[in-house]
Amino acid sequence: IRVRKIHSTSDARSMSVVVRLALGAAIIACAHAWLAPGTEPAASGEVSAHASRHMDAAQVPFAAIVARSSAFCAEGLDIGVKSPRRIIAMGDIHGSLRGLRGALRAAKLVDSHDHWIAGRTILVQVGDILDRGRNELDVIVLLEKLRVEADRVGGAVCTLLGNHDALNVAGVFEFSPTISGFVPGRFYFGQPVNTTTPLLMRFPPEVRSRAAAFRPGGPAAQLLAATRPAVIRVGDTVFVHAFFNSAMVDIGLTNLNNAVASWMRGRSHSVLSETIWNLLQSRAYGKELGPETAGCAEAQAMLRRLGAKRIVVGHTPQWTGINSACNGRVWRVDGALLIMTTMRRDMEVLEIFGDTTRVLGLRPPFDHNSTHTSRLA
Repeated sequence: IRVRKIHSTSDARSMSVVVRLALGAAIIACAHAWLAPGTEPAASGEVSAHASRHMDAAQVPFAAIVARSSAFCAEGLDIGVKSPRRIIAMGDIHGSLRGLRGALRAAKLVDSHDHWIAGRTILVQVGDILDRGRNELDVIVLLEKLRVEADRVGGAVCTLLGNHDALNVAGVFEFSPTISGFVPGRFYFGQPVNTTTPLLMRFPPEVRSRAAAFRPGGPAAQLLAATRPAVIRVGDTVFVHAFFNSAMVDIGLTNLNNAVASWMRGRSHSVLSETIWNLLQSRAYGKELGPETAGCAEAQAMLRRLGAKRIVVGHTPQWTGINSACNGRVWRVDGALLIMTTMRRDMEVLEIFGDTTRVLGLRPPFDHNSTHTSRLA
């Protein structure tokens, strides 16, 4: 493990059992059938056949994932951590299985067979698992498997909603890969789909299966609604994909998350409000922020009201690596995992333990053959 930087500062209700079981079986069936053709090329020495390993139904009990994890993560309520707990923040994944596995290994969260080994550690992935990369379903299934394994030993895997995840539910597929487990015109999540319905006919043929899966109330949207809140607070840290301010504090974490989940479940016929889209896609915290800027003042006011010390965001790629702004109050963790795997650059995650934050990195190859080192920047 390479420590790039040290910075210290003082500063859904669950779905029904029937739906949960159906979703789990459907995801597994789809993944078995179509994940292999869309996988990324393996790095030298990388463990092979990862897709088939992750798709075993006995290893991925989705009903248990949704039932247990929602109480801790998916409702988006404040998660009180009274005693110090190790928290790992991970940025945008965008369908990169290699990037995800590299980041997991950077934090020593998994072993060489992708099983959870981090005990009571809390992993928070800040959204955007979808679009761009070709291994979206692999990424979904691995995260859900780890969610169960972490829960069994007192840890947690919390995954947030990103703007690209929400765009898929909204029927915007311009960033979606052509091969990602959603085979045009045949099935979605293991179920036959009639692509001639009026709802789907307005989409190009190559994305109709995807549209059926992610439409509000569809199986993929239901899974997102059950497991991906828009914003959570863990101890002294607020986690959100892009942006959170005092006006959003007035609305409340629970109300914001309930509104997003209701929309994804198809219970609300209205589009998401401008406030929620800002929460998912504003770049106010991702750009250069000096301590005296309005952005830092806004972040500080929001944190003061919540009694929190820092906010962690993704969304805006940080080409020089994970970094902080506003005297450590704002952390930007989108390390562009998908692009960094192709450039063979370091995978990075943010570790939070009490008042100490540090950036951990792993050099390629991102597998059990990697050389682990530890040094201060």
